[in-house]
Amino acid sequence: MSLGNQKQLVSRKGVSFWDNLINYYDILLTVIICLLLVKHIPLIKPYLKQVQNLNNKAINEALNQLLIDEEDHAGLRASIDSHDNFDNIALAQQLENHPLVEFRRISAYLFKGNNRWKQSIELCKKDKLYKDAMEYAAESRSSELAEELIAFFLEERLYECFAAALYHCYDLLHPHVILELAWKNKITDYAMPYMVQVFRDFQIRVSYFRLAPFVVTTLILQLERLERAEAERKDEQREQQQQNGMTS
Repeated sequence: MSLGNQKQLVSRKGVSFWDNLINYYDILLTVIICLLLVKHIPLIKPYLKQVQNLNNKAINEALNQLLIDEEDHAGLRASIDSHDNFDNIALAQQLENHPLVEFRRISAYLFKGNNRWKQSIELCKKDKLYKDAMEYAAESRSSELAEELIAFFLEERLYECFAAALYHCYDLLHPHVILELAWKNKITDYAMPYMVQVFRDFQIRVSYFRLAPFVVTTLILQLERLERAEAERKDEQREQQQQNGMTS
């Protein structure tokens, strides 16, 4: 039965259902709970999707569970991205041991969204979702987590991932640590693009500091000129006012 038919049916019986939204929510939640108990939620899936814009926790969690049961990882990802009123950590813990890797990936995504960076990265490493691991390490803004991920790639001899992580986590890494690790593991070629960029940035900073005194001096002179011009303008304005006063 559509929402329109339901409304007409309730209106014919003289019940002020749509005028009292609190009662509507109570009835809706009661129906959902009853269907959960008898495991018949799939019967109202179209309806749940239609009312999910309410962003109600019970509705979101019922629909999310239904999507998990149907192994619809794309639908689940869309649901959690657009409707955030649900127990994030509980869902992440439920999915971290799911048999399908895409659901475990969603688990890592949820942990990341709740600032459980280390747990999220560890899940990605376990499932070889290395690109996700690099992105989450970069988002964490933690040098420690970034360098731990770098060390993991070296231990596993994943040298291409090592080079890619240097790019993703560039501003979180300590150049002397990276150079030492590359030298010890005899993979300086993989670290060379990173080191070239480091030296380039260093050169830019040195050039800036060399130019800084000149730039500061130039700014001071410009400010002084502006102050003198403003003072002259005020003097001329004052003289003009005095002349106008004398003539009047």
